[in-house]
Amino acid sequence: MAAVAKVHSEVVKAMVHYWPFTQLPLGALLEDCVFQELILKAALDGLDILLAQNAQHRRCKLKVLDLQLPTGTNFWNVWAGAPSNDSEIPSEEPEDTSHRTQMEKGPHSRSGGKHQPLTSVEVLTDLWFEEATSDVLLTFLIERVKQKKALPTLCCRKVAFLGPFPQLHILGDILKMVQLDSIQEVEVHDKWDLHSLNWFAPYLAQMGHLQTLFLSGVILDCKECGKDCNVEQLLARFTSQLLNLHQLQHLFLDSVCLPRGCLIRLLTRLPSPLMTLSLTDCVLLDEDLTYLSLCPCTSRLRSLVLCGLSRPSSSYAFLPGLLEIVSTTLMHLNLACCGIQDPELRALQNALGRCSQLVTLMLCGNPVSWDVLQELLQHTPPQCKFLELPVPLHCYVGPQGMLDMDALLPVMEELMVILMPNGVDCVEFCNHRGTNKTSHGIIIQMDS
Repeated sequence: MAAVAKVHSEVVKAMVHYWPFTQLPLGALLEDCVFQELILKAALDGLDILLAQNAQHRRCKLKVLDLQLPTGTNFWNVWAGAPSNDSEIPSEEPEDTSHRTQMEKGPHSRSGGKHQPLTSVEVLTDLWFEEATSDVLLTFLIERVKQKKALPTLCCRKVAFLGPFPQLHILGDILKMVQLDSIQEVEVHDKWDLHSLNWFAPYLAQMGHLQTLFLSGVILDCKECGKDCNVEQLLARFTSQLLNLHQLQHLFLDSVCLPRGCLIRLLTRLPSPLMTLSLTDCVLLDEDLTYLSLCPCTSRLRSLVLCGLSRPSSSYAFLPGLLEIVSTTLMHLNLACCGIQDPELRALQNALGRCSQLVTLMLCGNPVSWDVLQELLQHTPPQCKFLELPVPLHCYVGPQGMLDMDALLPVMEELMVILMPNGVDCVEFCNHRGTNKTSHGIIIQMDS
């Protein structure tokens, strides 16, 4: 602990090289370390020495180097090889493979990698891939691939791709050393197209314990990226890999270019009901949205986010039916900045009143009147503890729609009176900043 706190790099390097126990939870010490990169670099230098040695002739007993940050791990419970209850360190017994049920067949499996390590050291860490990176661990792995050196086995809770990664062969060599069934969360950002997603899809299909998939800025229509290709064929190939994600619970699509029928194709392939479905700043057709109330994977939603959607038409006729289906499970509903107007909000009121588990309702940024908002509050379930309402239309003045605070203040005071029987805690004005624009809202917090 002193070596990490006082940045004694050579001591940290030697710790990894000569550690006399099976596990070293270094991440637990890095949480409060100011010079994390220096310590991580020293630890990887020690790992470099281990990877250069023949496992049969080295004296170090280290099997698991835990670099996860934050970890929630108690260093003192783990450092000598006794995992704490809240730790996810794998078993120290080499024959115990219960935590690595990944398919070992095929070109994308770990066992098929050409960089199979001579040592049995396993590194627990999250991976963040980006082209121009200062990440110490990723730099270490890339250099080892370029030098054709052995890579450690990697066990990750989360893998994120923060932009186009041009050297796919290097990325592939690193992913071959990842225990893919250990991954619980995947993020893909910034203009991955169908070709890139299909390259990644065989790895994705082996992530049997994946719980969260986040796609942001990806392009599922080749025309958008200036390529002439068979979109249907590429889309079918990619979505077919989703059939293996039996533990997927949370799907986030942010600023995703979705061609006609694409959302339907994606949701149809999901083998299990979702807990969270989030669609933000996407362009969707009514036929795609209508399918949400018909799709088996949306039948048990706890959280539904339809925020900042752009649509050629303005129908939310599907939404009452969907809310009826999830009325016994839905806890969080976000419909901010969706262009919902008075008739649509009125049509939602009865369905909202039947959502017996709803605790969060967000509607800011929608052009609705004060009269309809008052009606909505009469149907809002009493257990709803957090409301984010739009500012009524009459509070905006002039051709540019400037906010009139003199008109807003009486609205907020009246809200306090209306909600007083429900035990209102506070009513506040806020600016809601979405991806495309800033909108105004009224935050209402009820007594817990």
